[in-house]
Order: sequence, then structure tokens, then C-alpha cells
Amino acid sequence: MPKKKDIKAEEVMDQLELLDITVLSFNIPNDSRKAYYVDDVVEYTYDIMCDIATRDDYHLKVIIEIHCHLEMDDASYIDTSFMAEYIFELVPSAGETEGFTLDKLSEETKLSAVGVAYSTTRGLMHARAAGTLLEDAILPIINPATLIESVAEVSEDESEEA
Repeated sequence: MPKKKDIKAEEVMDQLELLDITVLSFNIPNDSRKAYYVDDVVEYTYDIMCDIATRDDYHLKVIIEIHCHLEMDDASYIDTSFMAEYIFELVPSAGETEGFTLDKLSEETKLSAVGVAYSTTRGLMHARAAGTLLEDAILPIINPATLIESVAEVSEDESEEA
């Protein structure tokens, strides 16, 4: 089991600066066969995915993708999606001269970037969903480590296939 390292939050946040947020997609299918209203939604189920990569030596890209499955009161389902991209600038500590790669980044830095991205996604999705079937959908609060673990699992699977 890896040893826990004491690290101050300001050390991590000094390394990250959020430069850009782009909503890549927000999709709520429009089925003209029946008009649904927010009161018709019985349950929201979420699939939450994350992709994290260094874009170049000094930029980190985090993509958060949400698939929300709506169970309607007539037992039908509607699948929706929301995807946003976050670009962080990676600021080297004093004395560092070489750039960053994903494997060189500390877990704390990755956790901070994914945590900021996911929390912001929660707010963006809530704001964009006003007046739609998703207006009562509130994304759960989650530990960003679970999103990073899912990225690591996908990366390992891809490397095994190669």
C-alpha cells in the first residue's frame, strides 16, 4: 500500500490554472411521438466518464462525459448526454525546467483537476438543463478518485490490446 504523503492544497493549486471550459455537447432527444414533462420522470440514472491527458508539456485536458438515463412514468426510457472539456495550464514549481507528462503528474494534481472539472460540470449541466426534462437531475457528489481509477482501467485495457 502506498504511503500517504502530506501535501498542502495550495501547493497543488499553485500548479493548476483553469484556462478554458467548452461544452462539447448537450443532447436531449426530441421524440415527437409523445410530449414528456419533467413531472413524468420517475428516476435518473447516471453513467459518468472522465478522460485526462496532457495536451502538450504545459497543458492538461480533462473531459467529463455524463450519460443520464431517464425512466419515464410510462416505463419508457430517454437517454441524454452532456460533455465538457476543461483545459488547465500546468505551472512548474520553482526550479523545474522540463514539461509535464501524465505519468509525471502527482495524484493530488490529477485529483484537483478532475475534482474542479466534475464540480463545474455539475453546475453547468444544472444551469443548461433549466426548462428541460433534466431540470430536476442533480449529479451526485462523487470522489474524483473514482473517475481517475476508471481512466487508469481504460488505459490499462488499451495497452493490453496493443
